[in-house]
Amino acid sequence: MEFKDKLKLLREKRNYTQSELANKLGTYRIKVSSWENGNSYPDIKMIVKICDYFNISIDDILNEDKKIIEKFKNDKKKIKLYSYITIISLFVMLTSFVLIYNSMITGINANEIKVIKVKKIPVIIHKKIYNKIRTEKDYKYYVYVKFNSAFRTFAANIPSMQCDSYKRYTTASFKAKHSLNIFKNLKQNKRIQKLEIPTYAEDEEGSLNKGKNICIVTNENKPQKKYIILPSNKNN
Repeated sequence: MEFKDKLKLLREKRNYTQSELANKLGTYRIKVSSWENGNSYPDIKMIVKICDYFNISIDDILNEDKKIIEKFKNDKKKIKLYSYITIISLFVMLTSFVLIYNSMITGINANEIKVIKVKKIPVIIHKKIYNKIRTEKDYKYYVYVKFNSAFRTFAANIPSMQCDSYKRYTTASFKAKHSLNIFKNLKQNKRIQKLEIPTYAEDEEGSLNKGKNICIVTNENKPQKKYIILPSNKNN
């Protein structure tokens, strides 16, 4: 006996109409009618619900009905396929997030770095003033630091970035690369890194570092608000 006949027999033994059985099972009469006509089959959750309601086993209601057994096999394959697709989609999304995050480069808060030492390097500037070349002496700085961050790290291809130059001081900010490799970041950031604050007085608009305090800013967008003055900060 097929499922459709068994369901109809079970319903008629209780003297239920299709509408009454649908109400008992929390579904619609049209679905019960479709099941009894063999036009469709309930899903596995509904099969379990029917078995519980009529107090029979799943084997009793599905036995000998090859069509519904085949349907559940196909449904199982589909569920397995959807599970694989979901896992792959999540993996692609996670990979994309990691790639995007690791490609981000942001300014460093100066409070995250510890200055170990500063080396002042004399440089000769050939400054163009009113179409004439004038030679001046200036300084650039090598700043040796340790970086206190678990999710960012210095990268060799990321240069220091000079923010601005004022009458009394020059501000500079540095950039770091985002990275989710926490253990590698912590290990690498413990090592002393060399950063450079260059001179950029190449023409009459440029300004020398000479005679100024050299500052590392905590926020490159607001350099005047808070900054750290480097040791040996004053030029002669």
